[in-house]
Amino acid sequence: MTNRAFEHYNEHYLRLHQLRDSKTLNTNELMRDRAPRWLTRLPPDAHILDYGCADGYMLSVLHRLGLRHLVGADISESVLRHARDRLAGTTVDLRHLGTQTLDDCAGRFDAIVLHQVLEHIQRDQVIETLERLYGLLKPGGLISVAVPNASSLLGGFNHAIDFTHLISFNEYSLRQVLELAGFERTEIVLHAPRLFFSFRKPGRSLLRALNRVRYIMNHALHLGLYTLRDQHPFPKCFEETLEMLAYRPAQDG
Repeated sequence: MTNRAFEHYNEHYLRLHQLRDSKTLNTNELMRDRAPRWLTRLPPDAHILDYGCADGYMLSVLHRLGLRHLVGADISESVLRHARDRLAGTTVDLRHLGTQTLDDCAGRFDAIVLHQVLEHIQRDQVIETLERLYGLLKPGGLISVAVPNASSLLGGFNHAIDFTHLISFNEYSLRQVLELAGFERTEIVLHAPRLFFSFRKPGRSLLRALNRVRYIMNHALHLGLYTLRDQHPFPKCFEETLEMLAYRPAQDG
């Protein structure tokens, strides 16, 4: 059942996600709006793995920002075809996890991107998957994990929107599995829209300000509801997507 869903995942993916083109944005816009917010923590020659790279959009953003040691991996061959088309002419190493491995990458990466992947994995394989990725990081390397946020009011909708979603996470359960896999120094990454002003694009600046207001209102709404319920523990993140960073210790053991 699940294998068939992944084999035909391309059709469902395209219904949910419009293929974006990073070439429509300049470098400043990519850094402000598309690049991971932790990217400046990495060295300029960082080695990065996008595990579950889908159509390769994040890899294209990183490549446009000058990063050249990039590897992408995905279980869906149909979605990887879009990544190959998008990244044609680059040196990005794309691998199909059904036929290729990452066995040659032990201890190679400064960072691993694991976005919208863990919720697709069987519960008894989650920690094993994280342990395997732990082994691909350099000591001191970081992993960025993003999952639908069960603490959001839309958590149920976002979980049910995809038949291949198997597990729900909030910040507490996500931190739990990361620590069980050996990671440390977990931290939540928040994504409040970054404000800017442009004389050339005043409409876009206004839209960004309105999005910032909407972000604040969403936080206030959740804060009020959780307070009314006297919820303990109290979540810190109410965004639809929860992103958490964690690190492999600089010295194992």
